[in-house]
Amino acid sequence: MRRCKPERSACLVACVLAGLGTIAVAQDNAERSNAIPGEQLTCQSLSGASRTRQACGEAQQSVLRLEREVTIVQELAAPNNLQCETRIAVEYFHRDTIARVNGVIENETCTASGGEYEVEVRVKDENGEMRTLQFSESWQRDDDQPVEFTADYPIGENVELIRLSTSGLKCTCADTLDQ
Repeated sequence: MRRCKPERSACLVACVLAGLGTIAVAQDNAERSNAIPGEQLTCQSLSGASRTRQACGEAQQSVLRLEREVTIVQELAAPNNLQCETRIAVEYFHRDTIARVNGVIENETCTASGGEYEVEVRVKDENGEMRTLQFSESWQRDDDQPVEFTADYPIGENVELIRLSTSGLKCTCADTLDQ
C-alpha cells in the first residue's frame, strides 16, 4: 500500500482508493473461500441456480465520506483613502487684474486630511464676451482646525468679475476623529 502525507489531498484520495481496491479483492477472495470445494460458483440468473448468490457484477458498495475543515484567516488593512465630509466657504473681490479669494475649508470627519478643488471665475471682457477661467487647487492639514486660505487669480485686463465659485471639493482622511 502507498504511504501518503495527509496534507496532500490528491495523495490522500489515491490512498483511500487503493485501500478500497484492496478491501474489494479481499472480500472477493473470502467469498470464493466460502464456496463448497469442488463446486463451481454460479451467478444468480433469471432461470435460477443451484446455489443462491448475489448477481454477477454487482459489487457490495460502501460509502466513504471524507470531511475536512478549512479555515482561512485574512487580515485586511484599514483603507488609506477614507472619504470625509468637507465644506468650503469663499468670499471674493475684484482687484484690477486679479480676483482675490479668502476662504475656509472645514472638515469634522477627520483630523489629518487633504484634498483638492476647482475654482471657476466667470468674467466679462470689454466686448461683452463671457469667459470662464478654471484653476485647480489642493489643501492639506495635520490637525483638526479649519484650513484658511487667501489666493489671487489672474483674470486679465479690462474685464469685469461676474462670479467666482468652487466645485469638485474632494477630501481624503489620514485618520479619523474620536467622537
